[in-house]
Amino acid sequence: MGNSLRGGYSKGCGCILKEAMIEVRKRLNPNPHSQLNEYKLYQAAKTRAKRDGLPFDITYQDVIIPAHCPVLGIELEPCVGTHGPSDNSPSIDKIIPELGYVKDNIRVISFRANTIKRDATAEELRKVLQYVEQAA
Repeated sequence: MGNSLRGGYSKGCGCILKEAMIEVRKRLNPNPHSQLNEYKLYQAAKTRAKRDGLPFDITYQDVIIPAHCPVLGIELEPCVGTHGPSDNSPSIDKIIPELGYVKDNIRVISFRANTIKRDATAEELRKVLQYVEQAA
């Protein structure tokens, strides 16, 4: 970049463009909370609730990310710079799925725990546990 600027091939170092892009991002996403992990989980839940026709009355302040998954005990780490959640990414769990994303029906657990819980009934989970214990 320095040679291009000194040689007259470029009119600037790029800092003007960088400042302009920051301003564009602020205009497109003026919410100061938008980079908070809690807010990102909240927005994703809001989108799913709308798509699936589920009740939704939480705010991003209702989304509290613990240090460790309350189900599996693994450390929760937000997925930064990846193309999707990892097993230890925080995930909003609907305790009773039919009630939707409402206060007192959500908690944050690991994506892994939520994936395991997603489609299984309690009886199915007991059977899997029994099978795994017998195999060990």
